[in-house]
Amino acid sequence: MLTTDLEMTPATVVVLPNPPSTGSVRTALRDVDVASAIRYVMETLPSGQRKRAIVQTPDQSMFFLEIEAVYGLPEFPRS
Repeated sequence: MLTTDLEMTPATVVVLPNPPSTGSVRTALRDVDVASAIRYVMETLPSGQRKRAIVQTPDQSMFFLEIEAVYGLPEFPRS
């Protein structure tokens, strides 16, 4: 069961540089809800950037394994 309201909690997607020492963190998407941020990571970002994406909320940061797990849940809102 999810403890975060995916459609009400604000989120920002950032992408870490590759390799980490080569640049700064890039904001890819801001001012969306968590569900939209997760969909963006899984459906829009190129595969090479997905594993470096972080969904940030006011209370937590979700890294790729958690993003992927939440996206795969049956109760995840698809649209």
